[in-house]
Amino acid sequence: MPQTSFKFVGHGIYPLVEAARLTRIPVRRIVRWTRGYRFRVGSRWHDSPPLIADAAFHSDAGQPYLEFGDLIELRFLEAFLRHGVSMHGIRLASELVRSELGPRPFSTRRLKTDGRSILMVAARDLGEGALLNILQDQFEFRQVISPLLKGMDFQEDEPARWWPRLKRGLVVVDPTRRFGAPIIARYGIPTKVLDAAVRAEGSAEAAAEWYEVSTRAVTAAVEFERQLAA
Repeated sequence: MPQTSFKFVGHGIYPLVEAARLTRIPVRRIVRWTRGYRFRVGSRWHDSPPLIADAAFHSDAGQPYLEFGDLIELRFLEAFLRHGVSMHGIRLASELVRSELGPRPFSTRRLKTDGRSILMVAARDLGEGALLNILQDQFEFRQVISPLLKGMDFQEDEPARWWPRLKRGLVVVDPTRRFGAPIIARYGIPTKVLDAAVRAEGSAEAAAEWYEVSTRAVTAAVEFERQLAA
């Protein structure tokens, strides 16, 4: 681990390949969203600014890496695109809400999507179901539930932990533990380590005995790692 990474204790640290592995978003797309890119139309070049304008895209010894907040932001962006929100709509919404929601407006609990536009829970006394339609600047009163929120723990509306398998107590991505690597929550052992142990020892039972953890924990780690590999 590079020495400069210690300033990211509590924030997580993810090389691009690991960020792509955990989010299932191609490295090239992550770079475009966090760094921006140039594209050509006819004879003219145009600059496309980053979607995550304040991404912690740091580099040490030529190795770029992101923080936990950026990782969660990427997941939300990908979900918005899957639900039919256009890139233009995402950029417009980002400009409108960044000043109120902070540098990572897409990953806050207050931002939700209904598949057509990005909505923000109104900050004033509008009631639980009151949603502000960012793109149309009008209020809509409907309940919008995002599947992404089910696996997240929030602290003051900001993402604090991610449970990628949606089962509390098993695999967790917590920026305050193991630099944000996926771990078995109870034991703090990285899922990669337990998966490698099973391959080396030949069985989940043997790996569990070696690391003094439950067989259930080892099985969860193996399933998680192989699901990512698939």
